[in-house]
Amino acid sequence: MAKNLNFGLDTKKRFTVDGDENRVIEIDTSDFGIVTRYKESMAKIDEFADKYSDISGDSTLEDVADKLAEMDNGICDIIDFIFGAKVSRTILNGASAFSPVGDKYKFEQIILVLLDQCEADIKKSTSAINRAHIVKHVGKYTEDEKKKIKKDFMEIEEQAQKLASEE
Repeated sequence: MAKNLNFGLDTKKRFTVDGDENRVIEIDTSDFGIVTRYKESMAKIDEFADKYSDISGDSTLEDVADKLAEMDNGICDIIDFIFGAKVSRTILNGASAFSPVGDKYKFEQIILVLLDQCEADIKKSTSAINRAHIVKHVGKYTEDEKKKIKKDFMEIEEQAQKLASEE
């Protein structure tokens, strides 16, 4: 039997989708790789849009249905790639990624909401890391400085007392 090494690297977070306890996704919102994968995916989304731009009123219902299914599958694969987890189908819950929601398509809303969460978590974790590094590397000097100042102050106080007693 292989021995387990626990690196403590599982930083995934669980989120319910729109408050539905039956729809839960897990993603690592502090993964810097999301930024790289998002950038790579923008070109894929552009290629994707070009590939399916030929859907028109002249297309048969069967052609449109087939292309929409391909588009849905393709955009879901892209969302899952960006966030490094199979989240798109759980979020969409059977709806098309190209259905409108407000002034966007659902796939755009999904990407924006998840990116906002990732941005907030990355800022929070890097801020915590920066504070920890400051405390670790500068904090010891601060403590040494406090001790030195306290020592210097005590020496000054002793000299002041000596001077006062000599008068």
